Amino acid sequence: GAPNPRARDMTTRRVPRDGGGDGADPGPRPDGPLLGLVRSLPKEARNLLAGGLAGMLAKSSVAPVDRIKILYQVTSATFHLRDVPRVALSIVEREGPSALWKGNTATMIRVFPYSGIQFMVFDYCKVHFLGEKAKRRRDG
Repeated sequence: GAPNPRARDMTTRRVPRDGGGDGADPGPRPDGPLLGLVRSLPKEARNLLAGGLAGMLAKSSVAPVDRIKILYQVTSATFHLRDVPRVALSIVEREGPSALWKGNTATMIRVFPYSGIQFMVFDYCKVHFLGEKAKRRRDG
């Protein structure tokens, strides 16, 4: 058959794991311009991006529960865990499903830099301190 004009976008190539130490090959990875750009960034920038995105995903996952928590905090209603599904359903019926994520954009603006910096510093400290420990062990 005729070659697929999009085949270039769907190809995979093997890329050595960054920082793996042993050059282990993690297997095929999709190729693409965005992935190439991310891979070209310094390790610290990649860690900042990864940490920020992970934090955003985590906070967005719990946003509906957080919204319900805030509603209880600003009202005089007594909290009962058994009422949470009813409150969530009530929000969805009155305002639609997206209302469970109301206020999430402001949270994302705060969480991305916080989580990104936290992960970047964690990785730097891990590499620095564990690297020093391995060096002392190796040098005797």
